[in-house]
Amino acid sequence: MSEDLKQRLLESAPKGEIDLGQWAAQLGVSEATLSSLLERMRLDGILEYSKREEEVYELTERGKSYQKDGLPEGRLYALLLSSPGLEVGSALQQLGEEGSAALSWAVRKRLVRLEKDDGRRLLFPLEAKHIDTVESLLAANPAEALARGIAVKKTRKLYTIRIKGQRESNPKREMTVLTHIDIINGSWKETVPKPYDVTIFPPPSRGGRKNFFQEFLDEVREILESMGFEEMMGPYIESEFWNFDALFQPQNHPARELHDVLSIKGHTRLPSPQIVERVAAAHEEYWGYRWDPSKAASLILRSQNTAVSARYLAERGSREDRLKMYCVDRVFRKDEIDPRHHVEFYQSEGIVMDEGLGVRDLLGFLSAFADKLGFKEIKFFPSYFPFTEPSVEGYVRHPKLGWMETLPGGVLRPQVTRPLGISKPVIAWGIGISRLAMAKFEIDDIRLLYSPDLGVLETRVL
Repeated sequence: MSEDLKQRLLESAPKGEIDLGQWAAQLGVSEATLSSLLERMRLDGILEYSKREEEVYELTERGKSYQKDGLPEGRLYALLLSSPGLEVGSALQQLGEEGSAALSWAVRKRLVRLEKDDGRRLLFPLEAKHIDTVESLLAANPAEALARGIAVKKTRKLYTIRIKGQRESNPKREMTVLTHIDIINGSWKETVPKPYDVTIFPPPSRGGRKNFFQEFLDEVREILESMGFEEMMGPYIESEFWNFDALFQPQNHPARELHDVLSIKGHTRLPSPQIVERVAAAHEEYWGYRWDPSKAASLILRSQNTAVSARYLAERGSREDRLKMYCVDRVFRKDEIDPRHHVEFYQSEGIVMDEGLGVRDLLGFLSAFADKLGFKEIKFFPSYFPFTEPSVEGYVRHPKLGWMETLPGGVLRPQVTRPLGISKPVIAWGIGISRLAMAKFEIDDIRLLYSPDLGVLETRVL
């Protein structure tokens, strides 16, 4: 151990609390080296210390930029105050790379409203009681600041030092390992053994096992396959055609706006002209607007696994008498991360195609599936989805959060099945598997499903 470093430590020891990282930087050593030195000097009776940890938020380069220039939504709001009725394209162009983020957050925070006038999309400012700054956002909603990359969470180690007075130094070198050579040549006589604290317990040993949420997903798959379903997969990067248009969701539906869908630059090829023509006709005849193939070819991160069902039905529905298919996989939505929402979560999509199917069969399946997972309290209510009629929402009881909507489904509308060449009824559902896992494991924060915290992982067992 360097006597010079020890002396510098004693000379620079503060009277109050000090951040270990800052102190280590002053001394030109690593935090680990400084921490080890403090412990050794404590054992030598030279000093005493107490320590505590606190979490702090540190601005990223993006956060520092926002601190200087303002948050994107605030800049958009200021722009609209001076130019109300500005076209969306013009506003995005003036804000540059931050345009899309500015519009998304401004709509989410109800700072602006969007109006359509003769095919143009115009933006107007709403009356705002408060416009966030970086500082107010960190104080009121640090989770948003973290999700947007404005700040990162760090742990500060704070030490308080009390110098007791140094013992008489021992010129002998410190020995950590005694070998037979030291005994033969007598060099051990010129050393002192390194102190060893026998009261300190070693860290607990943990055996490895699969993540509890992955175990739950495997259980879901086993249940569905025991009920006769075949698993199918689909791409994460999907076209709006399969994610929305083939499911009879109109192109001007609010769920397809920038603030809800994670868009990707570029376009892809549409499926066969026959399917495209039938889908376009269904939209134009029922919804009464001019269907745009270029929008349908736009790329997004899929927001629902029903896109997998649409692809599956188009490929096999007209060639087979009956089908039973499921998909358990991730979907993505542009949502604010909080205890009940995430930008990425798991959904279990499924369909059954056969003669004579109806809502009674759908309710029977959802009830049986929930029962096999251990949920005894279930209730259903009528609902609405663009691609099913009739539609239902099923709820299970969460031990802490109460009733949670987790089991939506319905009978696919003819406007969905006929363009895909299907004449038989199809029942479909998009089960919120992540929410079912929250209820199963009594978790009240969806983020814990993805937690690296070993304490969380060890206490959740199927």
